[in-house]
Formats: sequence, structure tokens, C-alpha cells
Amino acid sequence: MNLLNLYSDPTPGIRLYVGALSSGFRMKQARRIIITEEEIFGSRVRMPERKRARGTFLSSLTDLVEGEPVVHEDYGIGIFRGLARKEFDGVAGEVMIIEYAGGDLLYHPVERLQLIQKYMSGSEEPPRIDRLGGKGWEKTKARVKKAIRDMAKELLETYAKRQLAKRPPYSPPDENFAAFEAAFEFEETPDQAKAIQDVMESMDTDIPMDRLVCGDVGYGKTEVAMRAAFRAIMDGKQVAILVPTTVLAQQHYDTFTQRFNGYPIKVEVISRFRTTEEQKHILKELAEGKVDLIVGTHRLLQKDVVFRDLGLLVVDEEQRFRSGSQREDKKIKGTCRHTYSHCNAHTSDTQSLFDRYPRSFNYRNTAHKQAIDSYPRNETIR
Repeated sequence: MNLLNLYSDPTPGIRLYVGALSSGFRMKQARRIIITEEEIFGSRVRMPERKRARGTFLSSLTDLVEGEPVVHEDYGIGIFRGLARKEFDGVAGEVMIIEYAGGDLLYHPVERLQLIQKYMSGSEEPPRIDRLGGKGWEKTKARVKKAIRDMAKELLETYAKRQLAKRPPYSPPDENFAAFEAAFEFEETPDQAKAIQDVMESMDTDIPMDRLVCGDVGYGKTEVAMRAAFRAIMDGKQVAILVPTTVLAQQHYDTFTQRFNGYPIKVEVISRFRTTEEQKHILKELAEGKVDLIVGTHRLLQKDVVFRDLGLLVVDEEQRFRSGSQREDKKIKGTCRHTYSHCNAHTSDTQSLFDRYPRSFNYRNTAHKQAIDSYPRNETIR
């Protein structure tokens, strides 16, 4: 009912009205008490729309930082040394200066910025700088192509097995799940709500899930994973969160611990921040099923990590893992009920979620099913 009908409706009882109120109030003469939605379910933060740079050229150019490594499609890894104006054959223009091994400089026209990418790696070690005009970069590309072919073959075999796999669907969401959703402190955008709904529908079926969610940093992909993790844990399953760095592992540990506060859920983290004895104790409890959710780096991929009943695997920034780690990751996917990926479309931030015997997912191959939820850049998701 509209709030304007408040005075014209004398019938006693509970009524639902639609309108804008900052807080509730009491009407003594009308013998009515008005309570707002936020007073019942808690306040929600409504984030303003963030303005972002438009166009691949501008966003890519502003992302470059002088002194950081970059990758040239033809010449390999070098160090970005800033911008300058140069004249060639009587024509002046702005160029990027890229320094290679031995101090050699490459002046690259900004008009051909599509040939330059930021260097990204799962390792914290500085990259090896290529020699301008050398054969090292061509050899590196040849090795990478061979490794990709080998990994593609292994992935096809893995996904072929998953095509035949089945698993019991999860129990329907109950009042605990509804309360967990209501405790989310931000307001979901339509795209975030759609991503959550798609993940929940995948967990309702007997087909293992392999899902990728894309969006910029701060667009709420982690909350999508949290909903799936909560539902899996409430159904008696364990959840693993795989991240590329120790710092990110600690951040996720803090975030999940805070979000699951008040529920009988034990969250642990395993990384180099933990001592050897602490890691042994955590892994022992993990194998016994006493740990419900564990966050970890590559350490989770080692052979001594054993789960009692792994139901959900979340991989954050999957593209930052080396090919060897990714192959181990695929093996874990074969033992868990769901996989969830989330990817940051413009900063290459990827997170993956995999369900036990995950539903086959391939980005390009039409022989596999594709599940991608993409958040538009002009819509903020928390």
C-alpha cells in the first residue's frame, strides 16, 4: 500500500506501506506505530555511482607507472621509463620509452599502445628483462605455446570426465541463509543479485558447477562467493579459498571471519604467516572436518593438505597462478562439489568457484558450457 493511505485505512493489524521515511514514529491519536525497513533489517549503505575512465587506450595508459615492467608483444619484457616527444622523418609525436637489458631503449608510439601490456605474475620476484633484438623472447613464447597446448590437452581430459559426473544437490536455503543475506551491509545491484541467483540455482541442481564472475575491484564478487560458501558449509561441506599472495590470504581471512561472525563456522588461514606447528595443527583439524573454511596460498595445493569433505573451491585471481599450480588446481576441482571463479574484467583480477566435479567450463571452446556473469563498469557492486 502507498504511505498516503495510512490515514484512510482504519482496519487494525499489520500493514505494509511503500514510501520514503528516515525513521519510524508513533501516531497516538490514530493508535499506530510506523517502523521502517532499516529499523527491522538493519541499515544499508547505498554507494554512489563511481565515474571511471572510458576507453581501453586511456585506462591502459593511465595504468602504466614509470619504473614498472611492461611486456611488448614483439620485443618482450622491459622497464617503462615514461613518455617523451620525439621526431622521426620530420614528424613529431609522443612515444613510450621502454628500457631493455644492456640499457637499450625502445621508442614506441603511443598510437600503438595495444602492443603493450602491464607485466603480471603470480611470483613476487622481479622479472628477467629481455635483450632488445635478442632471441630470448621468441624462445619464451615458444615454450609458453607448448605449455599451453599441453595444459589444454590435460584440461580437455579433465572436463570430459566432469561431463559425466553427478552429485547430490544442496539443501534449499533456509531461515539461516535468509538471515545471512539480510546481514549484508550494502545494497545489491541488479547484476550482483543476478550473479548470486545464478550461483544458487547451480547449487540446486545435480550438475557440478564451474562458474566465472567478472567485475572490477570493489564490485562485490567476494560477497557472491560468501553466499555460496555459507550455503555449502551449512550443508556440512568444507570450503577452500585459494589466493595468489600471502597478503591477500590474510585479507580474505579477516573478511570471511568478520562476515561469518555469530555462526558456528570455523575459518582458518594457512600461509607463511603461520608457523610450522600452527600449520600442522590446522591441517590436522582440516582433515578431521573441524575447519569449515580455509584460506590459503599455493600451500593449499601441496600433497599434505587433506579435506574431510571439500564441497566448494574459490580461486581468487586465478590468472596469477603459474601453469603448474593451475594444473594442481584442476585436480582439486575434481574432488570438490562446486567451483566459483570471479574475474576482474579490467584489472585481470580473477576469482573462480568450483563445485565437486564442476560443470565443464571453457572460455572459447563451444564443446563446453559457458557460465560467465559480467558486471558492467558503470554499476558499483559491493
